Amino acid sequence: MSHIEHTGYALAADQLLKDWQTVSAICKDNQINLRKPAYVEDGVAILFGSGSLYRNNQMWESEANWTEYIDMFKHLYTVRVAGKLLEEIAAQYHGKVGRLRYMVMQPKTCLTYHIDPEDIMRLHIPIITSEGAMFINDRQVDVMDQVGSVYKFNSTVKHTAVNASRIARVHLVASVYK
Repeated sequence: MSHIEHTGYALAADQLLKDWQTVSAICKDNQINLRKPAYVEDGVAILFGSGSLYRNNQMWESEANWTEYIDMFKHLYTVRVAGKLLEEIAAQYHGKVGRLRYMVMQPKTCLTYHIDPEDIMRLHIPIITSEGAMFINDRQVDVMDQVGSVYKFNSTVKHTAVNASRIARVHLVASVYK
């Protein structure tokens, strides 16, 4: 059984790539947030919560709190169009979008084998991918190989992401909470 499902929705891949190039020129982190919790000021928001939200095996910030777009990104197609579409898709699953971020996997890297919180579902949109980019979900290999397409990912099973290629893999990832 696959834990990845194509939602049937797709966005303009060229616009997504253009936005990624704009954002990545500003920040070189492997996770770049487009949204932030309301209490975080815009000046530090781009770096707030980059990476894992876990410290000492405890989640220190709920992804449901990420409700506001960072001002400097509001003009992007990714926020204006993709953000609205992701909200519509999330509503179909009786959820709301919380954290929205670019996730970059450098070449020849792998994440830990882990399980995400049960109240979170992920929507992934590949922006840059290759044959060597894959997920291992419950010991089954899956791919998200259509750039610009929106995929629903069940991250409540044990999983990891692998980039066994020579180029960075970039996804736009929305955390959907119920």
